[in-house]
Amino acid sequence: MLFDPELFEEQLFQDTPTPTGPPQFEEALVARLRAATAITSLVGTYNNRPAIDWVERPEALPAITLQGFAPGRIYNFDGPRSLEEPVVQIDCWGESYGVTKLIERAVIAELEQQATVSGVAFQNGFLADARAMNPEDLASGTKVFRQSLDFRLFFTPA
Repeated sequence: MLFDPELFEEQLFQDTPTPTGPPQFEEALVARLRAATAITSLVGTYNNRPAIDWVERPEALPAITLQGFAPGRIYNFDGPRSLEEPVVQIDCWGESYGVTKLIERAVIAELEQQATVSGVAFQNGFLADARAMNPEDLASGTKVFRQSLDFRLFFTPA
C-alpha cells in the first residue's frame, strides 16, 4: 500500500491506530501528549482538539509541533530489534517566552516518565538538547516565540 498523507493526517487527528499492522509510534506519541492534562491546559485548540501536531504549526497558539529526525531503528545480525529509539524534535510555540517555557517544562515532565499508550510502551525519554529560538514576526503583527527540544524516545510494542 502506498503512503496516503490524508489518511495519515486523519488518523493523527482522530488518535486512532493504523488500520493494519502493529501500533505506530507517531500516533501514540500524539495521543500521549494530547492526553496529558499538564500539557493540554497550556496549549490552544485546533479542529476541536489540543494543538499538538506533526510538522506543521497549527494556526492556534500556543501549540506543539513534532518532527522526527532520526528513525531510531536498532539492528543486530538477526535484523531489527523490537526496541526503537527515534529522536524527535518537539517545538513549543506561544505568544510569549514565558508561555513557551511552561509548555516546555510540561513536555519534559511527561516524556521523562514511562507510559503505555495506544499499544506502544514508552520508556523514560532522554532530553538530548533544548534551545530557545529567535522570535518570529508574523504578517499579522503577532510575535511568536519557540522553545525547541530534542528527545530520544525509547519504545517497544506493548
